[in-house]
Amino acid sequence: MMNSKQAALSCLALAAVMANLPFVPQRWLALPGTQKLGGPALVHLIEWFLLYLLWMGIATVLDGQAGLTAPTGWQIWSISIAFFAVLAFPGITYRYLWSKKPRP
Repeated sequence: MMNSKQAALSCLALAAVMANLPFVPQRWLALPGTQKLGGPALVHLIEWFLLYLLWMGIATVLDGQAGLTAPTGWQIWSISIAFFAVLAFPGITYRYLWSKKPRP
């Protein structure tokens, strides 16, 4: 059983890793038919959003184990997606602004 500090630190570390995961390798979530979606940037955005939903599910479980369950509304979703987007900044910078690799 985790205490609240361990649950919060675990959620933050997991969010930092998961927010940047779609932007580091070329094809993280290799779903068939994703090449027809309109380019790698859209595929990365879809992967990022799926990882966001997975992270929110894991965070809900961790909060429940730590005994921090509280009723949530739309506010938690808007704040957490903004937080997840800010955490993705290093991955986006590496992938689209800093990397010298040729893009398909």
